[in-house]
Amino acid sequence: MSNTIKSLPPYQSYNKLIVPRKQTYKDWFKTPIYHIEYDPINPKDTLTHGEYIKYFYKTLKGVIENNEMCIIKEKEFKNEIATFIYRLSDENLEYAIDKKKDH
Repeated sequence: MSNTIKSLPPYQSYNKLIVPRKQTYKDWFKTPIYHIEYDPINPKDTLTHGEYIKYFYKTLKGVIENNEMCIIKEKEFKNEIATFIYRLSDENLEYAIDKKKDH
């Protein structure tokens, strides 16, 4: 078996509807993750999107390194992970929870 390092092309989603974002990436990065158990009264009881991305990346990098692989362009890889999560996050859920909080 060869130890040749192969690279995959960047992920391209072809069957996904891209919905225009209401928040910039910077704003989104600082906001809490809204989920079913999210409590708008105690928002500090949940992670921000940025904290989750850092946790996810650190965990993923550990899996890669534990399997004796390496990331060649780490900054680019980290940006791809963050952008992928940002694009897939559901602002509609966040908007619904914000409206619920206002009532």
